[in-house]
Amino acid sequence: MHAIIDAFAFACFVFITATGLLMHYILPPGSGRFMELWGMDRHEWGQIHFWISVTFLVVLALHVVLHWRWIISMVKGRPAEGSTYRIALSLLALAALLVLAASPFFASVEQTGSSPRQQNKADYTQENTADSSENESLTSEVGKELSKPIPVKEKMKEQPSYDESIRGSMTLLELTEITGLPYQEVLKEVGIPADVPEDEKLGRLTKQYGLTMDSLRNAVERLK
Repeated sequence: MHAIIDAFAFACFVFITATGLLMHYILPPGSGRFMELWGMDRHEWGQIHFWISVTFLVVLALHVVLHWRWIISMVKGRPAEGSTYRIALSLLALAALLVLAASPFFASVEQTGSSPRQQNKADYTQENTADSSENESLTSEVGKELSKPIPVKEKMKEQPSYDESIRGSMTLLELTEITGLPYQEVLKEVGIPADVPEDEKLGRLTKQYGLTMDSLRNAVERLK
C-alpha cells in the first residue's frame, strides 16, 4: 500500500513539473489566444496543472497519515535531554511553512490595469469616438465646400448646353434674331459690356473675355 501511494505521489510530482515547464516555456503568458498544444490552450493546460496539484496534495496528506507514527518517533527521538526543545522547534517550523504557503490567499489583490474585457471595450469605444470625430470632421469639410459660392463662370461651365444652334461664327445681331432676346441682356448676363457692336462675332467675344460658348448658351436659357 505504501509503495503504491509513493509511486502515485511521484507520478503527480513529475506531471506537476512537466505542466509547469510547459506553461512557462512552450505556452508562455499571453499565448492563449493563438497557440495550442494537443488541441488545448494555456488556460486549459493550467486547469490540468491545478487538478494534478490538488491530487498530489491529497496523496501527500494520505502519505503523512499512514506514516504518522514514524514521523512522531522521528521528531521525538530517543528520550533524552532536549527532546522537548526539538519537538517545539519542529512544530514551529511546520507552522511557519503553513503560514508562508497560505499567506497569498489572504492578501489583498491590487488592480494595476484594466481587465482584457474592459480594455477591449475601452479600445472599441475609443475607436468609435475617433471614427465619429473623423466622420464629423469630414462632413463639416464637405459641408463647407458645398456651401462655398461658385463663381458665375464655373456655374456656366458645369451646367449643360441647351441650344446648340448658337455658334461662335454668329454675330450679336444674329443671336438676337435667333433667340428673340436683346444681345445686350445676354452680354450683361455673362459679364461682358453691353456697348459691343452688333456685328461682333460670338467666338471672338468669348475668347476675349475668357468664356465659352456653353456659357453663352446657358445664359440664353436662363434669360428665357
